[in-house]
Amino acid sequence: MKKTLFSLFMVYLVFGHGQSISSQLIASSGVEGSNSSAQLTSSTGEVVVDFKSNTSSLLSQGFQQPESTNISVKEAYFNEGIRAFPNPTIDLVFLEGINPLTAKNIALSDGKGRTLETIDEISPKMSIDLTSRPSGVYYVTLNIKDQYVVYKIEKID
Repeated sequence: MKKTLFSLFMVYLVFGHGQSISSQLIASSGVEGSNSSAQLTSSTGEVVVDFKSNTSSLLSQGFQQPESTNISVKEAYFNEGIRAFPNPTIDLVFLEGINPLTAKNIALSDGKGRTLETIDEISPKMSIDLTSRPSGVYYVTLNIKDQYVVYKIEKID
C-alpha cells in the first residue's frame, strides 16, 4: 500500500504538478527574413540546441527573444590633462593639472568603495597622503563639472 501511494504521489509530482520553462535569448543583433513559403529569424550569439541537415542545407535551432530591447551606454570621459602619480606608491599620491574653477572635490575611497577622505579645497597641484593607510587598492575620485574621473591607486609597503 505504501509503495502504491508513493508511486501515485511521484506520478502526480512529475506529470500533474510540473512546470515549463520558456527560454529567451538576449543577443547583440539579429535579422529576420521571409518569403511566401518560409520565415527565418536569427541572432548573433544564439546558442544552438538542435540542428537538422540534408545533402544541401543545414538548419540550426536555438532560443529566440520575443521582443527587441536596445541597450546603450553613454561614455563621457575626460580628464582635462590631470595626472595622478606615482602608481604604485608607498606614501604620497600627487595630482597635477586640476582646474580649481571646475573641480568641486576629491574623494579617497578604499577597495570596498568606502569614502575615507573628502577634500573640498582644490589647487592645481595637490597630494594625498597614504602613509598611515594599509597596503591595498584605493580610488581617487575627482568631481569635475558633475562628472567623475577615477584613478585606481595601489599602495604598497
